[in-house]
Amino acid sequence: MTATTVLPATAAVTSLHLTRLQLDPAHPLVQKDLRNGREMHRTVMSLFPQANGDTPRSDLGVLFRIEPQRHGLIMLVQSFIPAHLDALPVGYSTAADQRSLAPVLEWIQPGLPVRYRIVAHPTAVRGTGATDTRSRRVSLDGQEAADWWIRKAEAAGMDLHPGGTGHLAAPIRLGRSLAHRPVRFEGTATLTDTNAVHSALRYGIGQGKPYGCGLLSLAPHTPTRG
Repeated sequence: MTATTVLPATAAVTSLHLTRLQLDPAHPLVQKDLRNGREMHRTVMSLFPQANGDTPRSDLGVLFRIEPQRHGLIMLVQSFIPAHLDALPVGYSTAADQRSLAPVLEWIQPGLPVRYRIVAHPTAVRGTGATDTRSRRVSLDGQEAADWWIRKAEAAGMDLHPGGTGHLAAPIRLGRSLAHRPVRFEGTATLTDTNAVHSALRYGIGQGKPYGCGLLSLAPHTPTRG
């Protein structure tokens, strides 16, 4: 399954790209990045040396996700412009490919059954006590996380099918603190709202986008006939 990004229907579709990197888990810089979300963010953004301004990641549509594989790790990086692969440290990636996502955009339409995958950080804003007016954002898990995803998927123009799964993904640390507790959601759905799907694919879903959360992947799904 590969990730897709689509501009809102009110805007013209720009050039969209997906970069797939086979990481070397033994490389010291890969290990360093996996231990610290800020370091990983810095490495990902190094692929876009032209980035500037106050919000370079969102301006360039940069989202990424780590995919554990049997023989290593894959990093998917999604962006509005091509990544500069020669910016990676030598040996960081053992294989890489990059392609335009423009052909993928053509099949996005309401009523389409799809497979989905996302590593997201389910959160909620809650007060700290019965008499305390302060609030803080907390991570969700279990049924609360599942309910969060149902709400987010509906807002993203997807009608989830029964049988989807949600499993804790690798935690994301920012220095010594545990900052994000992401959940990997997978399953099938039917697209219901083109504009909402476009927005979710373009901007990602939930918190932690600079650190590997929020990248929604969709692929066509052919339901099994009983």
